[in-house]
Amino acid sequence: MVVVFHCGQNALEGTPASVRGFFQNGYQAVSFFFVLSGFVLAYNYLDLTRQSKIKTSDTKFWIARVARIYPLYLVALVVAIVPFAYSAAVASIISAPILFGGLVFVPLMLQAWLPALALAWNLPAWSLSVEAFFYAVFPWIARRAFSERLKARALPLAFSLVVGFGLLCHAIFPLNETGAKTPHDGRMHHFMAYFPLVHLPTFFFGMTLGHFFLARVAGNSGNRRRHDWLLMFSTLCILVLFALHGRIPPVLLSNVILVPLYGALILSVANSRQALSRFLGHPAMVTLGEASYGIYILHIPLAFWMSRLWNQSAFLPSQPPMVFFVCYALVLFGLCISLHLGFEKPARHWVNEFLNARFRRHIDSSCHFEGTRTRTVD
Repeated sequence: MVVVFHCGQNALEGTPASVRGFFQNGYQAVSFFFVLSGFVLAYNYLDLTRQSKIKTSDTKFWIARVARIYPLYLVALVVAIVPFAYSAAVASIISAPILFGGLVFVPLMLQAWLPALALAWNLPAWSLSVEAFFYAVFPWIARRAFSERLKARALPLAFSLVVGFGLLCHAIFPLNETGAKTPHDGRMHHFMAYFPLVHLPTFFFGMTLGHFFLARVAGNSGNRRRHDWLLMFSTLCILVLFALHGRIPPVLLSNVILVPLYGALILSVANSRQALSRFLGHPAMVTLGEASYGIYILHIPLAFWMSRLWNQSAFLPSQPPMVFFVCYALVLFGLCISLHLGFEKPARHWVNEFLNARFRRHIDSSCHFEGTRTRTVD
């Protein structure tokens, strides 16, 4: 959906309004990912039997996260450096301060903290800046939110934060992506759309759903039929709301409504054993899922290079936009699957090994501290 939203709008010309409206919500997939990220991290790392609440040391967790996202993040920046420089030096789309600020803050994954720089260098990278913040605070949140005193109230608290904070943000500055007719204010828009703290309730909500799944739902076959109905209901609601983009009150396409629906969808799929779960578990779909990070982080710079090659050819520019988009999508998917198998996985292993060796003394002391604290509590 993100790829179509950014690069396939021309290809949708002539399609029904509901189809165009559906894909105009492509940006919403990032909020879905933030919920999913919180859920998956909680599922993989929370340990409900330990006082420390996570299965590994903080340092090992952070190393694993760096190894997962940073190698391909750097590759995408290399691919995008020419389009970024072209936008400043030739097209004059961006100013010199944005150029130099981006060169400093984007490699550090800090651009989302400076809203003017949020989309610099490689547009999709802003969400990785936000995700890096989530990784930084995940162990701290896990220990405090799921302590014995608070864990029973974590999910209601997260839901309240999503709805309450979402309503507040929508009242202050309803984003024009939702169909709201707001005066254009680039600074306020970029703050509300990209600033990491704005998205923290969404991630926290995903974490609490993951904790709920581990504590009460996983393996409870008696709830399966209920979750199948929840899956159908949440999916239908999302599809209808997306198809009605621009024709319904904007608040219905904000996080106030959609984030709870995303949570319901994720939780229900996690508990479902129907055809959808079997389809998503097929090896081909798993491979696409593993390559999806590359598809996301590379789709904008690759579109720049392919459009230049396409326009310089003798006969291709006269082809319909749909032809270009199909060719572009095939190249994008094929390239990212190849990168995942040939670069991402080896690079992740190497970075993990290198950083774990580099910080071994700190990791060992951290694990010793956690083990001592756990034994004391036991």
